[in-house]
Amino acid sequence: MAEGLSISYEEQKIQEKISCILKRSKNIVEQINLGIIVIKKNEIIMANKSFLDIFGFESFNNLI
Repeated sequence: MAEGLSISYEEQKIQEKISCILKRSKNIVEQINLGIIVIKKNEIIMANKSFLDIFGFESFNNLI
């Protein structure tokens, strides 16, 4: 039982670290003046503000 709890706690900590890294990387991408998109399985999953401005999109929702 104790092992199950510690694994769950460890998984939670890893998820928190991943979430933090993801937020930091998104912030970095937003600060770059070049248009950047992220594509996963032939689908755009992220575009920074510079990309949206360059190609005339008001928001990410208008892009997809």
